[in-house]
Amino acid sequence: MASALFGVDYRVRWPDYQSVATPPAGVPANMMMETRTDTSVLGLDVVPRGSASAPAFAIPDTLAVKVSITRDSWRLTSLSAAPGRKQVWLIKHEQGHYDIDALLARDFYQRVRSLMDLTFANASDAWGQLRDHRAATIGRADALNHDYDTDTQNSQNGDEQWTWWCAIERARQLHRSPLERGRDGHLLKMELVDALSGFGLATK
Repeated sequence: MASALFGVDYRVRWPDYQSVATPPAGVPANMMMETRTDTSVLGLDVVPRGSASAPAFAIPDTLAVKVSITRDSWRLTSLSAAPGRKQVWLIKHEQGHYDIDALLARDFYQRVRSLMDLTFANASDAWGQLRDHRAATIGRADALNHDYDTDTQNSQNGDEQWTWWCAIERARQLHRSPLERGRDGHLLKMELVDALSGFGLATK
């Protein structure tokens, strides 16, 4: 099976969140809802591709990356009585959390795909590059989600909220500069960290 990426364009909905009377233990007191996601990475491997006299290794085209919202995502029951405008604003904020995780997963997927046509002298070199790419993308999810909530004050700072949304949208819509094609021939979108850095929201 060829490599595949799932869940990047998912739009979160109210039914994705279980209704709770009080926030779960350990979350900040001012939180009213929380998006929790799972990023699964399957089929990632390094395999021999050479001969006994000329050993070589490669990354096979068997990668599957899936991003999904988990069942322990929650919202306060009291939000059901909140004005519609507030509900829309809050779920858009939570969409930002999902997008951060989803775009980092997309960027990891594309980075790994770019390595699939290469050969490596030894397996440890290949695994080392895969670890570096994971750390630069998926591995930054917790820190970026923390920065997102801190900067936006959990959606209460409207100016910062719009700045983050604009940066996320750039990563979704704009192609890389200079233009770069992926393994499937399609033009690649700007990586999330690059888009955030352009707004002063992250360091590369």
